[in-house]
Amino acid sequence: MRIISVLNQKGGVGKTTTSVNLAVGYANDGYKVLLIDADPQGNASRCFFDDYHKLDYNKFAEFRVEDRTDQYETASELRKMLLSYTNKKDINDLLQGTADPQECIHSTKVENLNIIPSLGAKLIQTVTYLQNKGALGSKIYNVLKRNLRKPLKNNNYDIVIIDNAPTFNLVTVNSLYASDEILIPLKVGIYELDGFVSTVKEIYNFNEEYGRNIDFKILITMMQRGNRPDYKKFVEEIRYLFPDRVYQATIGYQDAVVNRTSMKQEFLVNHDSNVGDDYRALVKELEEMQ
Repeated sequence: MRIISVLNQKGGVGKTTTSVNLAVGYANDGYKVLLIDADPQGNASRCFFDDYHKLDYNKFAEFRVEDRTDQYETASELRKMLLSYTNKKDINDLLQGTADPQECIHSTKVENLNIIPSLGAKLIQTVTYLQNKGALGSKIYNVLKRNLRKPLKNNNYDIVIIDNAPTFNLVTVNSLYASDEILIPLKVGIYELDGFVSTVKEIYNFNEEYGRNIDFKILITMMQRGNRPDYKKFVEEIRYLFPDRVYQATIGYQDAVVNRTSMKQEFLVNHDSNVGDDYRALVKELEEMQ
């Protein structure tokens, strides 16, 4: 079994898109896959659950609060209403030990693919929970690995993919401690380098602090199509600076395709397009590395 964390401290680089399409691509090829959503935004979870679509515009238009002068309370009531559309156990229950680990694993509409979702932006509370446990002397860096041990063994997964938040906190530490390798999506752009560099340094700091030796590889994402010499120079320089750490596959970007698949709740890896070809090439490259 192989466990891959998808990580970058810079948002908007295709991290969740990569996690989801990699998971679906592996499942399409017959591998048994577990996708773990470790991002409080829960965007990966939204790709698979219809719960989020049960609230329509008419139901929302009927929503009422007692006191509209208290905007914090209004936001809180809206959150409760949104959460009322799903009662699934998620990664927060797994990390806090409030549910059996198997209860936190859910099937999806994709054959061979299960998910541990992140629901309701509760991971922030989970970080506080882990901090408090740490203050009492508990080991808090291996909670995810320990709680996953039994379900991973019982379900015979071939690969686990963890979609991490664009930050480095105790949930991220747990994800990395449970992982065998790290995939860093890097969008072509000078402004994206800072988050990438911070991510690489955090990985080395993590390995040193926790006695691990987790390796990382880089995936060039969101490449604009056409003849773009500056983009080519950027990619060549990354390959020069990080030899043997950059995937041969690169992920392009097409606004029309991305928007169309998003609206139809389709997956790019299943789409007949250049971007779909890119993700299928990435899956193939990763499979050959097993």
